[in-house]
Amino acid sequence: MSHNKISLANTNHSGLLQVAASGYEPIELMIEREFNGGKEVLSLDGIQPRIYDTNVASKEENKSWMRYKSQDLRYSIAESFVGPGEYTYRLMYVRDACNHTRTLYGSSSLKGGNYERESLKSTVKNGKLVRIKVWARPRVAWALGSNIGLSFKRSSDPARKGPIKLRFSVSGEAPWTVAYSVDPIEKIDGKETVKSIDLKKSVMKTLNVAQDGYGIIEADQEGIYKLLSVTDSRCQGGNVDIAPITITDSKPPALTVSSQAISSERCIGEIGTRIELVFQGEGPFVAYYKERIGNQEFERKVNTPVYKHILKLTPELPGLYEYTFYKIFDLNYPSGIKIHSVVTQTVHPQPSVKILGADLKKSCLGQTVDIDLQLLGNGPWELTYSIIRPNGATSTSTIVSDKKSTLLQVGPFQNSGLHIVELVEISDSRKCRRKLQLRSTIVVRESGPTAEFICPAGGIKTLEGNKALLPIRLEGEAPVDLTYVWHGNTTNIISKKITKTQMSGSMYDFFLPVSEIGTYEILMVYDYCSGSIGANSRCSVSVEPKPRVWFQSNLFNSDNTPQVPSICQSNSISESIVNVELEGSGPWTVKYMVQRWKDLDDSGPPELESVHSSVVVGQSPTTLKLNSTEPGYYKYKILQVSDQLYTLPQVVEHSALQPTIITQKVLPIPNGSLVVYSADGNQISTSKAKLIDQTSNSRTLNSSPIQLCVPRGSPLTDDYEWKRVYKKYAPKIRLEIEPMPMLMSPFTAWIELSPANSISQIIKTPLIHTFNYTLDLSERLPAQIGKFGLRIIKLIDSNECSFTKAAIDGMSVEAGIEIEYIEAPSLNPVQTFIPSFEFNRNPTRESSGDMETLSNESETFSQHLCKGDVLSFDILGYPSWSVQYRYNERIKTTVLNKPIFKKLMEVPGNFSIQKVCHQIKNSCCADFTDLNYIVHSLPSAKVSGGHNIQQSINQGEKVEIQIELKGEAPFTFTWQRKSLPKSSHKGSTSKILETHTIQNHKSNTYTLVTSLEGVFQVTYIQDKYCHYPRPKSR
Repeated sequence: MSHNKISLANTNHSGLLQVAASGYEPIELMIEREFNGGKEVLSLDGIQPRIYDTNVASKEENKSWMRYKSQDLRYSIAESFVGPGEYTYRLMYVRDACNHTRTLYGSSSLKGGNYERESLKSTVKNGKLVRIKVWARPRVAWALGSNIGLSFKRSSDPARKGPIKLRFSVSGEAPWTVAYSVDPIEKIDGKETVKSIDLKKSVMKTLNVAQDGYGIIEADQEGIYKLLSVTDSRCQGGNVDIAPITITDSKPPALTVSSQAISSERCIGEIGTRIELVFQGEGPFVAYYKERIGNQEFERKVNTPVYKHILKLTPELPGLYEYTFYKIFDLNYPSGIKIHSVVTQTVHPQPSVKILGADLKKSCLGQTVDIDLQLLGNGPWELTYSIIRPNGATSTSTIVSDKKSTLLQVGPFQNSGLHIVELVEISDSRKCRRKLQLRSTIVVRESGPTAEFICPAGGIKTLEGNKALLPIRLEGEAPVDLTYVWHGNTTNIISKKITKTQMSGSMYDFFLPVSEIGTYEILMVYDYCSGSIGANSRCSVSVEPKPRVWFQSNLFNSDNTPQVPSICQSNSISESIVNVELEGSGPWTVKYMVQRWKDLDDSGPPELESVHSSVVVGQSPTTLKLNSTEPGYYKYKILQVSDQLYTLPQVVEHSALQPTIITQKVLPIPNGSLVVYSADGNQISTSKAKLIDQTSNSRTLNSSPIQLCVPRGSPLTDDYEWKRVYKKYAPKIRLEIEPMPMLMSPFTAWIELSPANSISQIIKTPLIHTFNYTLDLSERLPAQIGKFGLRIIKLIDSNECSFTKAAIDGMSVEAGIEIEYIEAPSLNPVQTFIPSFEFNRNPTRESSGDMETLSNESETFSQHLCKGDVLSFDILGYPSWSVQYRYNERIKTTVLNKPIFKKLMEVPGNFSIQKVCHQIKNSCCADFTDLNYIVHSLPSAKVSGGHNIQQSINQGEKVEIQIELKGEAPFTFTWQRKSLPKSSHKGSTSKILETHTIQNHKSNTYTLVTSLEGVFQVTYIQDKYCHYPRPKSR
């Protein structure tokens, strides 16, 4: 029997979920549904077979089971997706009629001894899991709030021209497409009714909506606007049941004007008109009209929210009135519509009276009050009035006037308190009487206001340029008028009004601003009564003096500018001070400027300019410390000053009596150094260092002395010879003074000379007129070899400004050099055959590769050597050495550690020793001009051209033997004649028969004539310089 099979098929659009299965019916299924985190089990059991046959024989059971086996079964599950989201369906297991059960979702299989669960991807592929994404249907609604279902009206007004924007909102997945319709409106009998939908007359439109979820329908024509459907990117929403919006065209507003005259009940004639206004349109309404009487015209406006409005116009003045309505507005036409409607009416008003001004008036005892009245109607008029006094007494009076503006004079008042004036009745020329109910109240006070100054005993102090505030105390009732005068101009009476806003009570203290210096006096005070002036009617104003500051000096320059005596440069800022006078109320703040020039005056721009501020707390006078750290021409200028009263800086003016500028010359300290030059003018060393050191109180120029070479064996013990050697070989020591502005000669210098083994001495050199002065120390130095020190102890210029070695704290300041004389090395030849003579040696000092040769007056000459000679020299000095020599245009240097130098003369030519040096830093060298040698070749002789010649002679004959001499004449040579060898065997000897020596032979050839037999040979030869053979001892 085969196992059952099952899988989930896709859903169709009707929401049916199909399950494909195979097996023996009936089949039982279990499906798990998951939605929004919740799980639910769907059980499908008891699915009956589709074939029913009960007459199957038992013997055919197996065959009958096969009848119920289905190859492909599909079961549909109707699902209603109640909400948007993701629905997940899992087939958990299936069981058929044979009780075959199979686990589907989450099943595992045995692979390689391990159970592996089916993957999620495989369950989806095999139909055991289905995910269905359900989207919410899109929605659309009007975004108009409370106006949904209402009508909007279009207008041709310029301010309302344009389409009406109907805004709606959508929900769902963007983008959206919204369909809407515009249906026409059928108007019957002026009433608006909706016509049945007729697609032929309706307009269908669609609108695309962007990402923000809001859209706008621009209603540019009247009609009924309905939202029909909405579709988003996922679903189609279908029909929309939302109330439509109706757009209608509105008519311009209209106005109907009707009027009716208003008659008087007591008098003949009309007293006004009643105008009825009927509006058409949509309220609120505004109507503009012009009211004209005679040549006067007034603009009027009527506002009403309703369609009908009544105007009741009863003017107070008689005449022909014309009312012209020219423009109306409603809600839909805010720019207005022009109209023209005129109403005229002749008015005969009843007599009346108006009280001009305030109803409450104030007065004082003994004064009268004038009440301004305006009489209305046809004059002349007769006015009846009553006066009710504080004690209750009443008096009635009548006045007759033919003027519209009339003054009713009441008083003078005898009692203080409340007086009431009542207007009782008025009649005009038509004898038309009218009762009145008008009254004016008069408050009568016993006394008036008072005013006085509240000045201190010394008056008011103010600052220059500022206004003074005079304190005044005022009692009374505002408004109050105050008059005062300045005694500097008594014809100018000044008024000051105090308002109710300023004076809320019965007493008021205030400050009166004034700008002039002097005495002020209050003349009068008045509110509605005349007042009185207190005891302090006057107050004086004086000005506090401005702060002043100036320099105090009795010394002036050629420009009459105060100056401070010149001072020498120092490293302290407080060497010089100047007195400063101050006036005002301390403490003061003084701002001043310091300028410095290098030269003797202030011509040209300053090299340095700085602005400083200083607070002076103490009493005047005070002092200002002047700067003397840098030399130059200084100018100190006070710019501004402020004190406790004048807090703003005041510009200080310069004057002869109170100068604000002062000058001073700070003279430079002469700055000198000792510079050592060699005999040929090259600088060797210097002691250049600031004599006034800003960072250290002590300074040593060099820790190692300067080493100078002198010839070995110089007779320095002899004073005369020492002076000669010093003058010839010693360096030149120069005192160099740095040129600076205002530094003037002559100078005087004190120089300390400190020999190594002698007592130090101070050399005073006065009247130095140059900035570069060469010192002559030949008379001062002891006759000894070694080092000595030099330093400047003191240096003074013509201004008496001096440098001394004693600094402020007592430590010395060194600025000098040390010299150490070192004997140069030397060479002494040791060959016995070289003629004995004195070698001339020239000592030099080698420094950094440059050679400085001392003068040598010895004559340069050469010695003669022969090829094969060996030169040998003893070296004197400190090992190790380097010997430099020249051999036939080639210069070589040999370094030696032993005090001997040997050289084999290998080839003829020229050989010379140039110098020998110590192989140490800053070593001394000795140059040689007398160790020059000429190396000659050895002389030689040839007998018979150098050939072995055998010549036979007869007895009695003579033979000539030619001897050639090579070398430089004269020659001295020895020839011998030996006996002929007895045999030709090697080793046989011959006997010397004769020997002859030829001396001072001038020629290079020599002829020997002989008649004797034998062997002739030259055994010795000597020319002018050399001889051969050489002694074996060499």
